[in-house]
Amino acid sequence: NAICTYVSMSAQASQNAEAIEAELGDFYAGTWIEFDEKYAARQVVAISSTTAESRTIRENPNIAVRYVKYSVKELMPVYEAILFQYIVDESSPLRITSGNVDFKENKVVVRHDGGDVDQIKSELERAGFDLDMLYFVEAKRPMAM
Repeated sequence: NAICTYVSMSAQASQNAEAIEAELGDFYAGTWIEFDEKYAARQVVAISSTTAESRTIRENPNIAVRYVKYSVKELMPVYEAILFQYIVDESSPLRITSGNVDFKENKVVVRHDGGDVDQIKSELERAGFDLDMLYFVEAKRPMAM
């Protein structure tokens, strides 16, 4: 059963993640669970350096490694800056509704309330954000009931 497999893998991945993050330090770039073509679940760990070492990964053949450009240490400050400058601050002229770090894509997701995405990109670039670290998705702001 795929759901039972996912729950079991999720619990194991959580245990692994803490150790892997400590072992990789600044090179840790996130983890997630994905399924292969036969629906077998496996943990994937993203690493931002080919020279980083993890005993937990080395000892667990069920963990796949994906090498990526940015670490969590690089992505989180970008996400937090967008969060506090454009999402939490309701006086912001940009209509950014939410965001998060997407480990699988190795980027920060910027959700915007429709409109001119080129204006949002332009403003973020002018503010010093590296657009290669971002991707944009239209997502309306939730309405209060």
